[in-house]
Amino acid sequence: MALYLYKAYDEKGHLTVGEIEAKDRNSAFEGLDKLNLYPFEIKPASNVQSVSWWRKDLFQPRQIKVKDLAEFANNMSVLLSAELPLVEVLSIIKENTGNKHLSNRYNQILSQVLSGSSLSDALKSIDNFFPPYFMSMVEAGEASGSLNIVFKELSSYLEASLKTREQIKSSLVYPIILIIMAILAAIIIFTILIPSIAPIFEGRGESTPFLVSFALSFEGFISDNFALIGLAICLGISLFLILLKNISFREKLDFFILKFPFIGPLYAEIETARLSRTLAILLKNGVPLLQSLNIIQPISKSEHFKKIINEGIANIKEGDTLNKVLQQNRIFPALAARLISLGEKVGNLEEMLVHTANVFDAKIKQKIKIMMTLLTPIITLMIGLGIGVLIVSVMDAILSVNDLAFQ
Repeated sequence: MALYLYKAYDEKGHLTVGEIEAKDRNSAFEGLDKLNLYPFEIKPASNVQSVSWWRKDLFQPRQIKVKDLAEFANNMSVLLSAELPLVEVLSIIKENTGNKHLSNRYNQILSQVLSGSSLSDALKSIDNFFPPYFMSMVEAGEASGSLNIVFKELSSYLEASLKTREQIKSSLVYPIILIIMAILAAIIIFTILIPSIAPIFEGRGESTPFLVSFALSFEGFISDNFALIGLAICLGISLFLILLKNISFREKLDFFILKFPFIGPLYAEIETARLSRTLAILLKNGVPLLQSLNIIQPISKSEHFKKIINEGIANIKEGDTLNKVLQQNRIFPALAARLISLGEKVGNLEEMLVHTANVFDAKIKQKIKIMMTLLTPIITLMIGLGIGVLIVSVMDAILSVNDLAFQ
């Protein structure tokens, strides 16, 4: 198979530019004809000079967003359930995608399928654009002849993940607004209000109130060292990003977060729910346990959980069970370890993993709800106290000015 670049017009007369894999030039023409495209230029990709970096689309995403992936899975499920041919399904999805970048990606997949590739191979041909678990499930669906069911399960899983994310985001909106308003209020008081009353104290022979003195000193320090402070912040961020690439640092940071009160257990439960559901979907669709564990390992956001999965893979290779590693680990939720152990004993691991994910999803939602219920009044109280202290200090300074005026 060779890769050909083409320029063609569609049925509506719109110009389309893309690439297609084919045995030869004539096969490329035939493939484009099936897509209802009318090419006026086809040439081998090897004859095309590399595009300069400044002409490339720098804003093209490297990996598909969860929202777009959920929409793609849902569309595939609905159209395949209607017993439409795969080529027609992909053509419909490509034509009805408003996003130019996604349309180009879908066009690449369609070209691969037209040239004889399977859908899973077509997805794999686009490096790192689709998650590994997604491609493995599609491959399993092709082998079992149940692609529409696989896409339906993927759609449900991705939509549930999106819903949880949106709930967390919406819960954080009000506290974030409160914090931003408090910071703005403090900036106005320190940079405008206090400096405006400071000159009144000059030449009166009285000591400047502490808050006024502190605000003036702080403002002077920032003004005199603005460039150095900016450079220090940039260096600090750069150093942190460099350290994040170090596995040892990531493991220590991850362990610190997991040990942090309330946040650590919540983080562990979120990882447990997500990995359990992904593993369950893979196992349900015929992907072997070892392969499934290898697929979900890079999905985990936690270095500690990745280590647990690797230990589980090693244990299974030696003929042991997954739950042995989970039960020995103190950070992994004990309830999840017991449920997975029960699933392995009764020979129904995938159903127990789904149950585990559901249990922890409910716990996560409840904890987040409690956290948000408590967080808003706590933040409001802290902001009130902080602003109150500032206002009282400013009023004290103003009253001191009045005392000086009457002396």
